[in-house]
Amino acid sequence: AGKDGFWLLDQIEASGPESVQELSEIETLRRVLEQTITRSKPTGGAGGQNVRLRPLKRGEGKERVVSPHEKEARWSQKRGRSWIGYKLQVTETTAAEAGSTFLTDVRITPATTHDSEVVTEIQEQLLASNLSPQQQIVDQGYISGPNMARSLKRGIDLFGPMPGDNSGKARGHQQQDFAIDWEEKKVTCPQGNASQLWTEYNKSAKKSGIYVRFSAACRACKAWGTCTTSEQGRTLFLNAYHELIAARRAQQQTKEFREVYKSRASIEGTISTLVRKYGARHARYRGLKKLNMQAVLIGAAVNLKQLSRAMHQRRNDRQHLTID
Repeated sequence: AGKDGFWLLDQIEASGPESVQELSEIETLRRVLEQTITRSKPTGGAGGQNVRLRPLKRGEGKERVVSPHEKEARWSQKRGRSWIGYKLQVTETTAAEAGSTFLTDVRITPATTHDSEVVTEIQEQLLASNLSPQQQIVDQGYISGPNMARSLKRGIDLFGPMPGDNSGKARGHQQQDFAIDWEEKKVTCPQGNASQLWTEYNKSAKKSGIYVRFSAACRACKAWGTCTTSEQGRTLFLNAYHELIAARRAQQQTKEFREVYKSRASIEGTISTLVRKYGARHARYRGLKKLNMQAVLIGAAVNLKQLSRAMHQRRNDRQHLTID
């Protein structure tokens, strides 16, 4: 298949009319072959004799075409379940209006798009529609330091659990257990040793913060070998959102946080309804643009039903009013 595909592209490039070379089908064929087949020695006449399958490299999944018939569909996996297609993002109100909730945003994204990547566009759409919430309750996948900071600038409290420390260090030696004095620019470890170096690092917006190093203070420490084995001592990187992240991790341990977060569970029932009653898991069209229109129409149908239910409930409430 690789040999034949490259041979065809070679012939089209050599003698095909411009109208054929510019066909979207030819561009798709070229893209699929480049992503899946390696040609070690491009040749003219016979074309592409030396070919082999090209293994998928880490990070390439977002661009890899998995079906020439649906170029924007992607392969993804979540909680042990894999699929080829897209993701549905749903936002709804939590404060029931006359016993009902309403969808405020629905959108389709590629299956490889991480939940944290859509927070900005969802919030900007809500702001543009004058539907911006004071608090947006989300699951862990949407939470990050940058997302919380940007949300606060928009006047939105992005509320959800922060992922735990994944440094892999032994308990008692995780970054969250170190005491940080921002004014004195000092960090104290769980064993009482103070840091020796505090260096600001601002290479890019994605990688900015402070490097802290304990140096010689670690060499005589009884936690040597558990906390670090580096001759230069334990090193910490405090990213630019460290205080915001630390505050959220402390907040999510409280009873008040858990009580507020309970309301997020209702969205699971909404998603189940969208799948079972409105066919939200079935793509009726091809391409993101058309699928987003499908999602919007489904969302409108849900809201019309909810509105009808709310109006019916309000009429019933009025009929039960009595005047003394």
